Amino acid sequence: MGIYTIQTSFATGEISPSLYGRPDLAKYSAGLARCENFIIHPHGGVSKRPGMRFVAKAKGRCRLVEFEYSIDQTYVLEFGNKYVRFFRNGAQITKDGEPYELVTPYLEADLDALSFTQSADVLYIVHKGYRPMELYRVSDDEWALQDFPFRNGPFRNKTEAQADVTLALSALSGDNVTMTASAPLFEAGHEGALFELTHHVDEVMKRSSGNTWTLEVTAYKEWRLESGGFWGGEVVLEYWDEDEGAWVKYKTYISQVYDEGTSSSCGNAKNYSDQDTVDKPTKLRLRAVSFSSFVPEGNSEEDRGYFQLVAMAGYHKAIARVVSVVSSTKATVSMETEAASTRATLNWREGSWSDVLGWPSAVGFYQERLAMGATREEPQSWWLSVVGDYYDFGVSLEVLDDEAVSGTLVSRKLYDINYFVSTNKLLIMTSGGEWLLSPGAAGGALTPSNVDVGLQGNRGCARIEPVVIGNMVLFVQSRGLRIRDLGYEYVSDSYKGTDLTMLARHLFERGTIADWAFAQEPDSMCWTVMSDGSLIALTYIRDQEVVAWGRFPTDGFVESVAAVVSEGADDVYLCVKRGEERFIELLSPRGVDSPEEAFFVDAGVTARFETPSREVSGLSHLEGREVVCLADGNVIEGLTVENGKVALPHAASV
Repeated sequence: MGIYTIQTSFATGEISPSLYGRPDLAKYSAGLARCENFIIHPHGGVSKRPGMRFVAKAKGRCRLVEFEYSIDQTYVLEFGNKYVRFFRNGAQITKDGEPYELVTPYLEADLDALSFTQSADVLYIVHKGYRPMELYRVSDDEWALQDFPFRNGPFRNKTEAQADVTLALSALSGDNVTMTASAPLFEAGHEGALFELTHHVDEVMKRSSGNTWTLEVTAYKEWRLESGGFWGGEVVLEYWDEDEGAWVKYKTYISQVYDEGTSSSCGNAKNYSDQDTVDKPTKLRLRAVSFSSFVPEGNSEEDRGYFQLVAMAGYHKAIARVVSVVSSTKATVSMETEAASTRATLNWREGSWSDVLGWPSAVGFYQERLAMGATREEPQSWWLSVVGDYYDFGVSLEVLDDEAVSGTLVSRKLYDINYFVSTNKLLIMTSGGEWLLSPGAAGGALTPSNVDVGLQGNRGCARIEPVVIGNMVLFVQSRGLRIRDLGYEYVSDSYKGTDLTMLARHLFERGTIADWAFAQEPDSMCWTVMSDGSLIALTYIRDQEVVAWGRFPTDGFVESVAAVVSEGADDVYLCVKRGEERFIELLSPRGVDSPEEAFFVDAGVTARFETPSREVSGLSHLEGREVVCLADGNVIEGLTVENGKVALPHAASV
């Protein structure tokens, strides 16, 4: 007599054969020995997975990247060897009858190392070997790719070899200034690089003489004005507006006029003491509109009225961008901020980003700052932009709260920063550990003075972008063999997580994880591409303890996946190599109203006819292959595609 048990849930998904003898596990009763081409739903049920609808042929090996402006304006980008193409609403975007395409500098070998982040219509792209770039969306068939126009930094400290090298300028400002080094310094890769030169500025004081005068100084930071003695009239302080090309009135100083020799009791002139700061070198002019100095009866000539204007001493930082390299000791630069002096100085710094030192390879956002990290020479360094200005990485001498912030992770081993993940704090994922950057226990806004960085774990993150699901971060461990989640734990006051592949280790024994994408609707699934071309998926809902794996074989080699939000169900795009060609395909929605609309074939298309037809065309991508057709809800097998079409045994409308 047989014994039959009822399995009410499949929410554990496929489990490893090594666990078949572990019925004591709490999740054992909801497990499956094999889950192939079935979607595991969060409530424990399963249903047959949908087919993959053919969208277009890929130009070559590619990487699919999400671009989401809003819930109804989402795109998938096909990045390939020096090109990018675009898809929206399950169709390829075309222009003048051809796939719309932009030229990019990225080689096929570089695709997997690209890192992306998005703000509104702009996609920021970084790679250690290329200048950061921006991809702008103007409309569906109009996009623009350009260099990321960073300014004012960041800069690195001088190396030991550079300690005694000085830099001098041929002019204070201009676009064709010669910068000279006292020893070999410049390389061809310095074109576009920034250099910061700091000079000490001596105090400059100008004092009036007579009744008709003008005083001019250049203030680099602080200025001071004062008057003394007996005078009358009107004096104005003006500054030079570079944009307007004119002097602009700033302040006015007035005192009553008296005749020479008047009694001192009537000659108490009004005097002034004023001061302020400027945020860039500013020309100031103090001008006597009407001025009369006098000496009251009973006073000496020393009491005659005067004004003086002072540009106070201090330090000034100038920034130069290299236009071309003339030799190892000379470069032509464009002065992005005016210098205070042309003399040689030891007080200079080289920009952290260039073809010589490498470019950022990680990018993200945190508290209205753009985060960049990990160049070739500084793999553990990170830089956060000025608040609200993603291009400005500058820091003034005083260091204000909203200015750029930077730092370097300190660890026993040198691990590259791979990704930034923004939650209420900033997770910095390196190849050897997980770090947390925050404003510290006080919370609030991050400033240069309250940065707190701490190590949370030593698992390490692979070069595959983490995904955020609710308040949890899922990431692939550094060797590409395991997936972990990471979230805040109140008890330990740290970020901790678990291995999500533990119960299905056999699915990860034939290769490493190559790509993945998270589709929130309808079943909260992470679609995962393996290096052997297989496709597996994880149904994940942490608060319900749903962690369930299944496999999804197809007649082809899956190379990339991307998911974008959509009405009802998210769109999951795949790049699948079938034979010698690659196809962009879209997982079809599962819900159908009638058998005729069912879609459970891969690389498939749907044809509709007003008059029933026995011939279905538009199948050139399946030339020579044996296919299956669902004609008006009836399955027809054994069909072969010839000349891009198949002949049905009977006419059908769908």
